[in-house]
Amino acid sequence: MAYPSVQTIQSAFINSRCSEVDLATAKHIRKLMEEARGGRGVEDALEEISKLIGGFGHEVINGGDNRGGFWQNAVLAYVNMGDTYDATIYYDTDKGTFGVGAWGGWVEAYERHGVQGTGWQTGVPAACAAIMLARGQVPGAGVYAPEQIDPAPFLALMTEQGTPWGVVDLPADEQLPI
Repeated sequence: MAYPSVQTIQSAFINSRCSEVDLATAKHIRKLMEEARGGRGVEDALEEISKLIGGFGHEVINGGDNRGGFWQNAVLAYVNMGDTYDATIYYDTDKGTFGVGAWGGWVEAYERHGVQGTGWQTGVPAACAAIMLARGQVPGAGVYAPEQIDPAPFLALMTEQGTPWGVVDLPADEQLPI
């Protein structure tokens, strides 16, 4: 199973409401994710993570169909940070994976498009690239590095498709482990 890297965990909370997550805390969060097993294990991990990042406990979002039982109906469990769009740690029950991000974006994608947030985040950029290819906005046949293509049309398409983007500047004088 893939988990967010220590660097991803640490950088996600740079501009968040909670205090910055230091390296030791990010490593502890990653370890809790790796050791969580099953519904109760995930709940316990999220409760501990909540304490570490200054959250208000964990919550669960239930899906439309009741398959019986608490975890069978849950589509997402997350640490409540008090703000729908603040950085948090979440657990996608369908995929069985932890993630870092705003749970509000995950829910919007699920409600509006019937896909999980990660599916939306994967599909929209690929669709935008296909649109640019059809419009002749890429240099031609072949494989290109992202730096070889003008980012403005791509980022405009991302915003048009409901996937806004942003930039987080990390301090240049610090070396964050991957």
